[in-house]
Amino acid sequence: MKNLNKILSILLVLSLAACMLIGFTACTEPEEDPCTAHVDDDKNGKCDKCGETVEPVGDGKVDYTVTVKDDNGDAVEGATVVIYLQGVAEKGEADTDADGKVTFRLKEGSYSAAVVSAPIEYGFDEDEKVNLANNAATITLEKLPTYTIYVKNASGQAIEGAEVQLCTEDDCRLPKLTDADGKVVYVDVEGTFKAKVLAADGYVLDGQYHYLVNGEVTIVLAAQ
Repeated sequence: MKNLNKILSILLVLSLAACMLIGFTACTEPEEDPCTAHVDDDKNGKCDKCGETVEPVGDGKVDYTVTVKDDNGDAVEGATVVIYLQGVAEKGEADTDADGKVTFRLKEGSYSAAVVSAPIEYGFDEDEKVNLANNAATITLEKLPTYTIYVKNASGQAIEGAEVQLCTEDDCRLPKLTDADGKVVYVDVEGTFKAKVLAADGYVLDGQYHYLVNGEVTIVLAAQ
């Protein structure tokens, strides 16, 4: 009888110990796998928790590319392109690169684009919108004739701030001042043009017209 009581006591102790162990295990949360849900807040392509590579999540957008060329087929750099949704709402604005291209990343939709600004030698109509088919469009600008006048001193250095006028045999255009490169540029129709320096501080004016050859001419002034 004593042995039976002893055995029952041991079984009771073991049962209590087992219950305590089970209870402790049930109340203890399992260790979380740090990569159950990847987090990449710093957008470096690595999980912030475990360092594993994180595949980028799609943003539901696609690329729309606009190419701007002139009527000679050459790329136009520095043209400002605006993209429109359904021809009305402006959805973005950017300048073309050296390849005449600009890309907008947008949600899929019916888009059109127009050039609203371009370098001086190009003509365009900012109200003329081109529809993007297959996520791309090409806009062609008119390459206008340009006439460039350089004003330099006898040493070949640029003269900035010289007042220059471009003329035909019949009339003249409004004067312009040379820039830091000693240059002025006119955009005009095809024709025969000549240029004259009207004023240049510190230099002697020759009072002559100089005809442009292949669209440009360099006028050399002597210092006073």
